[in-house]
Amino acid sequence: MDSMKLIIVVTLMLLFHHAAWAATFFDLSCHTIHGVLLPAGGEAEPVLLLNPQGAKALLAFSEARLGRDIAVTLYGEPLLRMHLLNPLRTGRIPLDAAALETVLSLVRARCPAVLRAAVPESRRFVRPLSQADLKSQAATPRSPAFPVTCAEVTAITLAKLPDALWREDSTEGVLYRVGIHLDDAARQRFAAFRASAEPTWVVWDDVAMPVRRVELVVQGQRLLSDAPLLDGFASDAVLLIVRTLSSALALARTACPDKVPSELLRLDLHGREIGREAIAPGPSPGEDAP
Repeated sequence: MDSMKLIIVVTLMLLFHHAAWAATFFDLSCHTIHGVLLPAGGEAEPVLLLNPQGAKALLAFSEARLGRDIAVTLYGEPLLRMHLLNPLRTGRIPLDAAALETVLSLVRARCPAVLRAAVPESRRFVRPLSQADLKSQAATPRSPAFPVTCAEVTAITLAKLPDALWREDSTEGVLYRVGIHLDDAARQRFAAFRASAEPTWVVWDDVAMPVRRVELVVQGQRLLSDAPLLDGFASDAVLLIVRTLSSALALARTACPDKVPSELLRLDLHGREIGREAIAPGPSPGEDAP
């Protein structure tokens, strides 16, 4: 009899403990998540942003559990744990680096429409990118313009490398890179200007990355590439990617006609030089081809 009472007591204690532990879980669904907000402007840390329905439920949940450890889950899968010191009144759940990685992975897997949805603060929201997005001017907002003169351009280089971007619809199986090399003073000003630009956060292959886009303006002309989100910034040059040699030459001639190179560098996929070839001379902007 005593052993039976002990079993009953232990069972009740376990049930009570399980109920208490279960009550510390706040479970989300795709219908309660609005997006993932990453640092920009005044944001101090990434947050998981809930819609009004989710925010209301989160406030009631947090008010009843102050001073306790809670776990936030998505369809029962753990997202993060946190200690509640204050009610969560704004529908924002702060994320540290580890939680951000977990949240992005699970939300993208379980609620892809959430990250794809158009939202008013779309520049500050993470969204998944496709290959087409990375190569599209439409995928990016207008960028700040950094003016330079031809006197500040020390050289222009043109390079050809295997096309790992457009692939199936690549016309030549290669793409071209235009390097606008700046002198020391212009390079330092450009680095500071780019560092001050607000990043656009994007997700590609489950990796969140900030993209600080800055467009060069040379002699009053904006230099626009064919893959703006993949423009590169080397130690002394701005690197622009275009699809064809004619586009690469047009960019170079638009920037500084007297600095268009006579040779085309041939690179492998890792950016190593494997050869050179001559470039046929062509007209400057405003001139007719012979």
